[in-house]
Amino acid sequence: MERKNKLAWFLFCLVVLIFIFSVIFNSHLIEEKQIQIYLEIGNSSSFDISTDLLNFGSLVVNSSESKNILLSNSYFFSVLYSFEVIGNVSEFLVYENSLVLIPETNSTFVLNTITIPENYGNYSGILNVKISRFD
Repeated sequence: MERKNKLAWFLFCLVVLIFIFSVIFNSHLIEEKQIQIYLEIGNSSSFDISTDLLNFGSLVVNSSESKNILLSNSYFFSVLYSFEVIGNVSEFLVYENSLVLIPETNSTFVLNTITIPENYGNYSGILNVKISRFD
């Protein structure tokens, strides 16, 4: 009888460990990226076409701008994209905090500026992008 109890306890512990590892695996961070962001508020408008960073260029008071980033999911499982802007540029930006993509789909992440107030100067920051498994 004691041997059956030990076997039952061992099987119970094994099932609990498998459950814990599956939860950890399913919430696994796949990739993390950081993208530089620049914005200038000035007397004239300009723009920058760069693939390495998000540069809104120079914006005039009472104007606004947006940048689009194409997201894709080439995995066989759903992924969660999480976004966070850090730095003094964050006070001028509006965006969705997260987005879920099902397997083999694309979507667009839009980063908008608010209507620019009279805060002349240069602003910068970092867009943190985290891609996690989402099941």
